Amino acid sequence: MAIYYYAYSGHKYGLDRVKRAVALIKALRTQGVEVNLLLNDFRAGLAARELGVMDSVTVETIWDIDAVAKRGDIVFIDSPEDDKGKLEDYSDEYNPLFYV
Repeated sequence: MAIYYYAYSGHKYGLDRVKRAVALIKALRTQGVEVNLLLNDFRAGLAARELGVMDSVTVETIWDIDAVAKRGDIVFIDSPEDDKGKLEDYSDEYNPLFYV
């Protein structure tokens, strides 16, 4: 089982979601819990690196989380994107699923 945190960012939305993700990931790492950061923007990964999370994976949109996460993984989603019903599918795949 793996844990993923997907944070949507970009020029229009800023880096607030990335900052929130980094804060949670760093706090969980102090407890020995490893969380993988998923971002939709490569430059947001550079910002996350500056904030202390060195590794991230870039995915296109909220629809592409399932290209990385597998059934039974834990997923946090912090995104204003229209999921077009994908969250319903995700709630069946990932347990638990957190929507921030």
